[in-house]
Amino acid sequence: MKESGIPPPGKRKSETQESYPSIDTFLLRYLRRFNFAGLKSATSRSRSFITLAAIILAGITVISLLPFLDKACNIDDPLFVWAAQQIQRTPGNPYGFTLNWYGYESHMWSVTQNPPLVCYYLAIAGWVAGWGSVALHSAMLIPAIMLTLGIFSLARRFCNRPIEATLISILTPVSLVSSTTLMSDVSMLALWVWATVLWVDGLHEGRMLKMTLSGFLIAAASLTKYYAIALIPLLFLYSLWRTRKIGSWGLHLLIPIGILAGYQLITQALYGRGLLLDAGSYAESVRTFNDQKILKGFIGLVFTGGCIIPCLFYLPVVWSRRTFLTVTIVSGLVCALIAAHGTVGDFSFAENGSLRWSIIIQLFLFALGGVNILLVAIQDLRDNKSPDAALLFFWVLGTFIFASLVNWTVNGRSILPMIPAAGILLARRLDGSSRVSRFWSLKRTGWLLIPAAFMSLLVSWADASLARSAQEAAAVAIRDYKGTHQIWFQGHWGFQYYAQDLGAKPVDVNRSLAPGDIMIVPENNSNIYPVDTLSFNPLNTFELQPFPGLSTLGRSLGAGFYSDY
Repeated sequence: MKESGIPPPGKRKSETQESYPSIDTFLLRYLRRFNFAGLKSATSRSRSFITLAAIILAGITVISLLPFLDKACNIDDPLFVWAAQQIQRTPGNPYGFTLNWYGYESHMWSVTQNPPLVCYYLAIAGWVAGWGSVALHSAMLIPAIMLTLGIFSLARRFCNRPIEATLISILTPVSLVSSTTLMSDVSMLALWVWATVLWVDGLHEGRMLKMTLSGFLIAAASLTKYYAIALIPLLFLYSLWRTRKIGSWGLHLLIPIGILAGYQLITQALYGRGLLLDAGSYAESVRTFNDQKILKGFIGLVFTGGCIIPCLFYLPVVWSRRTFLTVTIVSGLVCALIAAHGTVGDFSFAENGSLRWSIIIQLFLFALGGVNILLVAIQDLRDNKSPDAALLFFWVLGTFIFASLVNWTVNGRSILPMIPAAGILLARRLDGSSRVSRFWSLKRTGWLLIPAAFMSLLVSWADASLARSAQEAAAVAIRDYKGTHQIWFQGHWGFQYYAQDLGAKPVDVNRSLAPGDIMIVPENNSNIYPVDTLSFNPLNTFELQPFPGLSTLGRSLGAGFYSDY
């Protein structure tokens, strides 16, 4: 379809080409129907396209997250809420309190491994709208929308399918699940993406102000979650590749370095140890079940493919038939070897003498999707050899290495920073390769997002159901004994948040309980200690069934979105 005068969203005006593909074609037709194409100037038509696309994408984000506004606190959500409440009391000392998170009393600054910027944001939200679930989750809609708009803005600079690239990124299990939490991951990534947009524009246009703003956004992202520090070397390599020399642009990368050094000194003065460097030592001291890099790399591929599910559906589209079959066969052989071994760490594929084929098949499919992302990043760099390709390649590879081999555990939250680059890379692959498969019309690839979005929403619903089950479990377990006995509990996460709110106390393993006290022990939870059956008599056992057959956390299902433990 021709639309003269409107620069394609992935190109600058000097690089205008003739047509928009796929979803972008549909949107242009929508614009023409409402006579936007009749605007006098090409600039006006282009701005109308961008504005309408941004409104639609923001609307899709909000609609996807609205069902989860009343989601219960889950996993590490309570840590962020408690720190936000502490900030309301003493704004200059966000971690100046103690809590029982590991089965004994600890300082908050030794428990949390996240900087406090998103806690300050939640403190403002709590002050304005209260501490209810709907109020806090409504506040977290803003970072989710900003992430969507940031990916769209970056995609317009890097590919000709910015809408499709954005939808591939946000309609993923890792994006939707993370956007329904009160944790810092989505806020960090939103700041990361906008810092990248400003840096790319500033370097291209020679505008120092944009690069200065980018430096402050990098610092803000790093004070939201420490992983954003990786943006400093990433943008350094990108700039060096583009300019072939270290210029004045390097000074702007000193802004986040200086701010983070100040944060290290401030926390050292407050808590006796700098929290920035302390977080790095935590990942080194707490490792998962083994240090087998090959196995951890395979687990990382599985998490990548499962968290970014569209990469599986796009696999037969972005590769030739021969490559598709080769990747499928190799991935199948690797999974067969893993299954033949019988275990991954201490997790067994056998149950009652037979293999659990449902889990093995999921491993195969998710690993296939993870391989696709890495191959697309490699092929894009080989085909283009440009600074943009290098930025996307190192973005994906660096995130994968950190999530799989460096972090203390493989989890979905560590894969999340990869989604903008993954979506853009798949869109770039659809843009310009003559070797793209004709198995599926390139004008219809948007339909592949429907099953991906459905699966992502289903996983998000299962995660919300899991969170609600912890809230209900606390209420049911405490209801019959409240007021007659002292009630204690093991376990943490959202269960602790609601059990404490109902008056129960977390067990301190260094202290003894009194005769007649009651202790609740949740099964699917963290930091559970063995119970001395000689000292305790069982009173009752009950089970709450969250979403049947699907979970983000459950050993019986082999589910571990929040950790590969």
